[in-house]
Amino acid sequence: METKFIEGRLPSSDGSKSIRVEFNERIVSITDIETASELPILSLGLIDTHMHGLDGFSVSAKADDLVSITEAAARYGVTRTIVSLVSSPLDEMIAVLQAASGVPQSSGLIGVHLEGPYLSESRCGAHAIGELRPAADSELEKVLQFDSLSSITIAPEQVTLEQTVGLAKRVLVAIGHTDADYELSLKYFGAGARILTHALNAMPRFESRSPGPLGAAIKADAYVEIIADGNHLHPATVVGLFAMTNKAILVTDSIAAAGLGDIELELGGVGVKVQSGVARRTDNQALAGSTLTLNQAVKNCVSWGLAEDVALAAASTRPANAYGLKNHQIKVGGTADLVLWDEFEPLEVYRDGRLIHGSTVN
Repeated sequence: METKFIEGRLPSSDGSKSIRVEFNERIVSITDIETASELPILSLGLIDTHMHGLDGFSVSAKADDLVSITEAAARYGVTRTIVSLVSSPLDEMIAVLQAASGVPQSSGLIGVHLEGPYLSESRCGAHAIGELRPAADSELEKVLQFDSLSSITIAPEQVTLEQTVGLAKRVLVAIGHTDADYELSLKYFGAGARILTHALNAMPRFESRSPGPLGAAIKADAYVEIIADGNHLHPATVVGLFAMTNKAILVTDSIAAAGLGDIELELGGVGVKVQSGVARRTDNQALAGSTLTLNQAVKNCVSWGLAEDVALAAASTRPANAYGLKNHQIKVGGTADLVLWDEFEPLEVYRDGRLIHGSTVN
């Protein structure tokens, strides 16, 4: 691959500087430059680690659908994706994991997040109650055989501490969709869980004398997922969470309706209606994922008062750190996953040095 270059403004905690980045599949050189005009923002490619669908495509056992999701995500500045499967029968879980195993890494698909089925019925959210169940060792072993499994969300009510220790040795374990209090949640973070799934949604609140799973996650220095759409969390709550932890990760929890406007569809067999951009179950009006895109999450956070570099890090370097993508950095030798932005709308998006969204895709 020939060497290319882009120039942009790199936000940082002490302001910003303009740089020129030369790259092929990896970053070859980084040079500070002087410019008489304002350059577009330059950042790493965004990483969405919790999303169920986008632009009409849902996570399924078809490899083509999974690739279509990653291609759609590129239009929003996302270069790496972990797709999320809602609570499902074992055979469907295995089929999706098998399909993901056949998707080439060049697509940007990192792996699969199983959001359930080992979740609490009382905190099911958009998950079909009929699919929720306690974790059986035999079932866990069957899904753990797939390298495509990146993470799994569990409720302590449905998974034993011993099982959690075993899971944490193989994949990232997240706590979510649970009624667990602070003390119980802390035990599970101590057993190896490292992420809190969509903070303050489908879990007890953070209160003065009962800090709940969020308090446990902060105490355990775990990563904390945030859906910054203004519906799942109040904007002031989002800003407060960033002040409480330096391990905030922006996620979308998007469904296939994201990018399509108001529509009716199904999510894991549950009817969902999107109205004014908000997705809710048709039976009980509970929030059912989101129509958020990751660039919009960054844009929202900046509009709510967070610094550009802080919001971008929560959607790029921090999820990369959580999932062990050590070369996802703007440094010589780093993977050339780069985005140029205009008001957080992507102008050019590169994955492994190849232009995947912009004026000329090659």
